[in-house]
Amino acid sequence: MLTTEIKKAFTLGTAQLLITDSLVKMLLISHIEFANRYSSLRAIQRPIHRTIALKINISEPDKSPQAKVLLKFDKIRFKKLKFNTKKGHFQIQNLESDVYSITFTKAGYETLTIEIPITSGKRTQLKIILKPNL
Repeated sequence: MLTTEIKKAFTLGTAQLLITDSLVKMLLISHIEFANRYSSLRAIQRPIHRTIALKINISEPDKSPQAKVLLKFDKIRFKKLKFNTKKGHFQIQNLESDVYSITFTKAGYETLTIEIPITSGKRTQLKIILKPNL
């Protein structure tokens, strides 16, 4: 099978499971044992998504999203070590437990460097407000 055919098969299978899930919800009143059994078995088949380890929201002092902020990470080994936010937010998946240093820069604003502890398997959220240069 080609990769596109496999992806299409998984997409179709997921769609069918979601339809079945909604039909089983209708049975909660009349066939509660079946619905509970189905739900416990269905938990095994739920799609697995990567854990978002770090989610960063960057905003202006008025709390509107701040785009085009350059982020530089010290310990994370990416193909590139600098990222530019497009809509004021950024996220990274599957980080190891450690303390990471992140530097935020944008023309006309003060540079900000922070140390952030990350615990593997848990999401850390940051809300950053860059101050304009005076």
